[in-house]
Amino acid sequence: MEWTASRIARLLRPLKAKCLALSSYLKGTQAKSITAYGGRRFGGDQELMSLELPSNIGIRIHFSQDAVQNFELSKRICAVRDCYYDIVCKDETIVDGNMISGALSPLTSLCSVILGAQIPCEDETTETDTSPIGEALYQAIPPPYRLRTLLMHALHIILESCPPNASLYLSLLDVVLERQLYHESEVLLDAILEYAIDFPRNNLPRISNPAYRKFLVNLYADWNTRFSSSTFVRLVTVALQRSPSEAVWTSKATRRLARKLGRYDTTTLPTLLTGLMEVVFTRRRSSKSTSQLEIQLREWFILCAEICIASVCDSPGALVSNLNQNLLEGVIGYLHSRVSYSAMEGGPDDPCAYVFSDSMACLYILWLSSGKREKSDDDAVHARFQHLTPSSDMFNPVCNYLLRNKSLSDCEDILLTLSSTCLDHDLPKLKASLWACALHHIEETEIEHININRNGRESVRSFKLRAVDYVEEAERGCFESTLPPPLSREWGRNAGRGFEGFSPHFNRTQDAPADRWPRNDGHNQDDVPSTPKRRKITQHTSPSPPHLDISRRFPSYTSTDTNTNGGPIRRLSFPAERLHNFCASPDPPATELCTHPLPFLSLLGKALSSRASIHVESEKLVRNHHGNKSTSISGTAIDVVEDNDDSSDSDDDDIDDVGKIIDHAPSEDHLDLFRIPVSSPIVK
Repeated sequence: MEWTASRIARLLRPLKAKCLALSSYLKGTQAKSITAYGGRRFGGDQELMSLELPSNIGIRIHFSQDAVQNFELSKRICAVRDCYYDIVCKDETIVDGNMISGALSPLTSLCSVILGAQIPCEDETTETDTSPIGEALYQAIPPPYRLRTLLMHALHIILESCPPNASLYLSLLDVVLERQLYHESEVLLDAILEYAIDFPRNNLPRISNPAYRKFLVNLYADWNTRFSSSTFVRLVTVALQRSPSEAVWTSKATRRLARKLGRYDTTTLPTLLTGLMEVVFTRRRSSKSTSQLEIQLREWFILCAEICIASVCDSPGALVSNLNQNLLEGVIGYLHSRVSYSAMEGGPDDPCAYVFSDSMACLYILWLSSGKREKSDDDAVHARFQHLTPSSDMFNPVCNYLLRNKSLSDCEDILLTLSSTCLDHDLPKLKASLWACALHHIEETEIEHININRNGRESVRSFKLRAVDYVEEAERGCFESTLPPPLSREWGRNAGRGFEGFSPHFNRTQDAPADRWPRNDGHNQDDVPSTPKRRKITQHTSPSPPHLDISRRFPSYTSTDTNTNGGPIRRLSFPAERLHNFCASPDPPATELCTHPLPFLSLLGKALSSRASIHVESEKLVRNHHGNKSTSISGTAIDVVEDNDDSSDSDDDDIDDVGKIIDHAPSEDHLDLFRIPVSSPIVK
């Protein structure tokens, strides 16, 4: 069949007529909403809902005006779609959606599509008008290539002649997807996304309507049956980046799509994440609000961490599966390209300056553990994370999944692998945060019961004790890393003998004991009665080994007072002068810890003190009296109250369980190890 210019004009004439009819109808009615026939009404704009056609002609006299309006619009949309479908069917190189032999090569097809997109289309062209420029272009194109040009030209006639309408675009997308017309499908998908993120009548974007929460997921499912999902995610990301509103990123439709990609297509998820990171960095540089975007990005980073840890391998050499390594490489690779040494700390490109810095650090540690990563002085991201002030819930995704789904032995092996990774890459703060988070999670009632039923009470108790040891060891390493080199070497030689002899800035008051680091292993607490009302950190039936005994003396001087009930109060004070003198020393450590000299509990105290008050019980008081003890903390002073009430619960309850008492109060040696700035947005 010879595709002459006159034949092409005859094919385009009915299409132009149908487009004019649809355009005049939409401009005349100015419909505010479209209701899907046979579906529920969600209220508000329904402009993104698929238009389902009525099955019989009786809908013309339907009592519902919405149904009548739906029918009239459906007729005109279907007329345009059918005209375009007739033109598509003229292409004999496509049979049942598959290209047959003799089809045009990709280069010639692309050239034909470009020419078809460049042929001018007038909005108000009548069905008898012909464009001299269009005829001249068709005459210049070789006949075998004219049909591909005609398909794209006809599509642009529809897009430019008809007002934007999602139902029209969706119906045309079904046609081109069925015939596997890639370029036409890409143009229609971009038009649909542009319409979805638009602002109707100065309201929120259409896609932010909760009624469209499955809109992007359904589009993804339709597109993925014919073409690559990477193209779809790329087009969605570009469309979201064009929108000036934050609501398009935080909408239910976008979040549902991210979860869909995380579950079934992790290779394309970094494209969406890096697109949002680009928006956050750009807006932050122009001093625009990014709080909601940062929160959303933090949620997606946590999703990535959960995806990676869900497929974690038991072998330390391959902690993360190969498929998820690509996910980590995509996110961390973009971060490496974004952060440079020229960016000042706390600047717009500093990952530590954002709300999602903690979740990004979690992903960074997983990335370091996923392969053999060598230390590099040019790693700007690593340099930023060395200054990051962690919180005790930074590794929540990792610890929550491990303690719920793995045995305690496997959990400990994986946590040891991650902590050794932190230590090998000079990240002691993140190592302490990892073990503090694990200790915090194993203390939760639900997770504790799960592990008791799975591993036994004794295994849970032993894991808690070892976790406390790991936290203390990590905190000591953090403190050593914050000291200047001479004091750091002296600390290594005198570890376990306190601070005396290091420097005049660490001298204690004359009332303070000198040896605070050694464990207090000289007393056997098997005869300590247990009280059911008291929340116990550990329960055991035999004495703990010396290396697991975590009880220790209070590090600071004490004073005794009397409460209103006549019981003695032992007050433990933490003098702030010593901390201030340390921060005001002539040669302070070159760290950011002394920027805000305010009292702060250690990560161990933070992990164990998630309840409203911190219960501190003295060993001596417990051995001398079997009554209830209650404690409270106010500021930097701890009150230990002895209650001599004889009406306490009987010691016969849980007679086989011996309460191992742990001092929750942080020692002076732990103070100020993790200085959290007042302006930090990640501190809880």
